Amino acid sequence: MAVKESERKYRPYKRLTQEQIELIYKLFEEKMEQRKIARALGVHLRTVQLGKSHEK
Repeated sequence: MAVKESERKYRPYKRLTQEQIELIYKLFEEKMEQRKIARALGVHLRTVQLGKSHEK
């Protein structure tokens, strides 16, 4: 059975809560590295990078 391309797409940013998203922005503004933010939140680095790339 074929899976649609849109169903396979990895969307980690959508799984973050609003509080986590706000925390990413706050920590990033405090000059904290993305790698450290990801480690503190317990998520993958790509999740933080994608989350930061979206505008509020």
